[in-house]
Amino acid sequence: MSDGLDGVVHDRRFTAWPVEAGRRGAHFVRCTFRGVDAAETDLDHDVFEACRFTDVKFNGSHQSETAFMNCRLEGVDFFGAELMQMKMTGSEFQEVRFLAARISGGNWSYAALRMADLSRLTFDGVALRETDLYEADLRGASFRRADLTGAVLTRARLRDADFRGAELSGIDFRDVSLAGARLEPPQALQIVQALGARIE
Repeated sequence: MSDGLDGVVHDRRFTAWPVEAGRRGAHFVRCTFRGVDAAETDLDHDVFEACRFTDVKFNGSHQSETAFMNCRLEGVDFFGAELMQMKMTGSEFQEVRFLAARISGGNWSYAALRMADLSRLTFDGVALRETDLYEADLRGASFRRADLTGAVLTRARLRDADFRGAELSGIDFRDVSLAGARLEPPQALQIVQALGARIE
C-alpha cells in the first residue's frame, strides 16, 4: 500500500532508505526495511510503528526523539550512533550492534534485549521498565537514575555496571549475580529484602 491521506507510509518494503524518512516527523507503519544503508542519516521525531528492520546500517546516524515502537530489529548496526530521547517501547532486538553508541534519556520500556551486548553503554536516566535483559552483557554499563522497575536481569553479566540511584523495584534477583555491580547501600538493602531476608 502507498501513503495514506494522513501522510503515514503503510505496508511498504524498502531496500533503499526512503526519501520520506528525511522529513521531520515522518511516520511509517508495518513497513519492512531490508539491507538498507541509513548510515549518518538524521532522524528527527520520526515514528516507526510495527516495522521490521533486517541488516540495516544506522551507524553514525543522529536520531533525536525518534520512536521505534513494537518493531523488530535484526542484525541492525547502531555503531557510533547518537540516540537522543528515543522511544523504543515494545521493540525486539536480535544481534543488534550498539558499539560506541551514545544514548541520552528516552524510554526503552518493555523492549526485548535478550543476550544483547550493551557493555560500556550509558543508560543514565532512561526508562527501562520491564525490559528483558536476559543474559545481556551489561559489563561496565551505566544505569544511574534509570528506571528498571520489573526488568529481567536473569543471568546478565553485571560486573562494573553502575546502578547507583536507579529504581530496582519489582526485579526478581533470585537468578541474578550482582558480583562487581555498583550499588548504593539503600539499594543493597532493598535487594536483600526482596530475596526474603529479615533486617533486624
